[in-house]
Amino acid sequence: MSVTAKSPADAPTMKRPWPVTLSVVLVYVLGISDIVAGIGLIFLRYAEMDGDDGARTALTLSGAAVVLFGLATVGVASGVARASRLSRLLVTVFLGIGLILDLGSYLLDPASGWAGLVVQVLVGALIVVPLWTGRARRYFAEKARSRP
Repeated sequence: MSVTAKSPADAPTMKRPWPVTLSVVLVYVLGISDIVAGIGLIFLRYAEMDGDDGARTALTLSGAAVVLFGLATVGVASGVARASRLSRLLVTVFLGIGLILDLGSYLLDPASGWAGLVVQVLVGALIVVPLWTGRARRYFAEKARSRP
């Protein structure tokens, strides 16, 4: 009787929990909306301004930065979909940075309203909490153990 060693690839794999899938979809939506917003900022360069070329340059650079941030967010969403623990951490960091930027924006211009800040908190909670709790936590842990 021969005993064959089982490899990690032979182990049964856990199906991705629906909260993780929901988080991935929401992160994709955030990333794509950042890309669209960045392109919008770049197009604002061509709006009528009072002759300040520095403002046009700042809009273009800000728009490019937002587009790059959106592309990074989409890339991280792909990693979360593949159960990458690093991507899960990066999603949390990106959402934290977004929350800090929205808070700073509100503090600099309280007249802009607090709706953006509330939306950022709610969407961040909808994404991050399911990634770090319950079945999703076990899912990421199992995937990390099964990798060679």
